[in-house]
Amino acid sequence: MDHDTLTTLLGDLYEECDGGRPYVDPEYAGLLLDVVTATLDPAELAGYPTTLRAFVQFHHDDLAEMIRDYGPDSAFAKHVWPYQLVRTPHAIALCERLTVKPIDLTYYWNENFESDTPIDDLACAWGRG
Repeated sequence: MDHDTLTTLLGDLYEECDGGRPYVDPEYAGLLLDVVTATLDPAELAGYPTTLRAFVQFHHDDLAEMIRDYGPDSAFAKHVWPYQLVRTPHAIALCERLTVKPIDLTYYWNENFESDTPIDDLACAWGRG
């Protein structure tokens, strides 16, 4: 599954959760997806779009509440920190991984990013931190 396909799917799912279609820098999106896909077993990768759709269906109300409270239209939106990841459609995949493989996600996050603050903020917003 390539990054463009996943980004498009995540944008659609984010819109379903009333988050709109926020702009995400393609380079940053690629880094986020590198972290997410690193946590997937090869067998999981092909079915990941189905996994994401099921995750959103099951957690729709919680995701919509998180996006409403911390996303692009929230009081936090004018600040770079905190909750910057909630303002990206990739938050859905990150929340799915925080729910299913939090240790793996944290490991790969720390391998790719200098600060763990964004993922910690997302974990708190998602209720997993």
